[in-house]
Amino acid sequence: MLPKQYLHSWVDIDTQAITKNIQFLADCAKKNGKDFMLMVKADAYGHGLVEVSQLAEQMDAVFLGVANLEDVMTLRREGIKTPVLLCTEPSPDNLPLLQKHSVVPVVGSLPFLKAVMSFNRKSTLGFHLKINSGLGRYGFSPEAMPEVLAALGDTAPALQGVLTHYSSADNPQKTKQEFDRFWQAFELIQNAGHTPRYIHASNSAATAWFDESQTNLVRLGLSAYGLQPSDTKLLPLAPTLRWCTRLTSISHAAKGDRAGYGGTWVAEQDSVIGVMSLGYSDGFRRTPRHQEYVLCGGKRLPIIGNVMMNHTILDLTDVHKELAVGDEIVVVGSQGSEQLTLEKVAEQLGTSNEEVVTTISPHLPRFYI
Repeated sequence: MLPKQYLHSWVDIDTQAITKNIQFLADCAKKNGKDFMLMVKADAYGHGLVEVSQLAEQMDAVFLGVANLEDVMTLRREGIKTPVLLCTEPSPDNLPLLQKHSVVPVVGSLPFLKAVMSFNRKSTLGFHLKINSGLGRYGFSPEAMPEVLAALGDTAPALQGVLTHYSSADNPQKTKQEFDRFWQAFELIQNAGHTPRYIHASNSAATAWFDESQTNLVRLGLSAYGLQPSDTKLLPLAPTLRWCTRLTSISHAAKGDRAGYGGTWVAEQDSVIGVMSLGYSDGFRRTPRHQEYVLCGGKRLPIIGNVMMNHTILDLTDVHKELAVGDEIVVVGSQGSEQLTLEKVAEQLGTSNEEVVTTISPHLPRFYI
């Protein structure tokens, strides 16, 4: 990896902040007698799959949560031994691979359940059963339990867990309704003689907000990475990520001059404009809305024109005397007394903080502080 002075853009990751956030959430879980797992899907929410998984392993996470087999193979290749919960059903052809690498699949469809049970006639592959209690993505409804129980048979020692995923963890009434629906399905499973080791429903938000005495495992996700799950119920989380680039040019624009593709920006006065070496190929949003400003010299610099593939134009008119080519620009994070949070960026883009952080290009170097 090149030193920062040679890079057009990079991301600083605060591992101490990640550890602090995980510990806070794990403590919330442990006070209710629960274990925790860490979701490391989407390159650990843009923070680095391997590096964050190593932290989680040191903190005794019982599972690492991923969405695809590529992540599994990366983790095992890097020597990470923690069991992996695979949250997307793979092809049944991959079941021997899952067993070999201590991967526990989440089962949410009848065809895949039957494939797993068929595989388990000659082997033993642990799995978790997914209940659809309201999110509507995938999983079994309580009404589908007769078919599920028939596929499971009289005994299913490989059934290690039962889970659901809330649709609105910041809505206590709806969450309660969804938990009741989940528990209805779970009791049918339990009454049929099955005793899964893990019962889980809570994500980061629900871990902090609800006790759910009936469950014994929580899935830590966005909040482990300093992302607030709600703009009204703020958690005591430490920011974990700082995204930076550089000011690569400074030039003058006369009143009436245009800038950007199609001349979308018109100078209303004699102005000074700058260019930063960051664009949509780096994950910096172009449309339908782009970020409103970045930080340089501890000041806000408005973005003008269109975000380009590798560059973005800035209005430096009010602060250009304090800036120089090569100065660090902060796209997300703090500089001086100014702070540009992921939540603020998401608000400007009309999206979620999760989308902002997971779409930062993986080709940008991460530095672990």
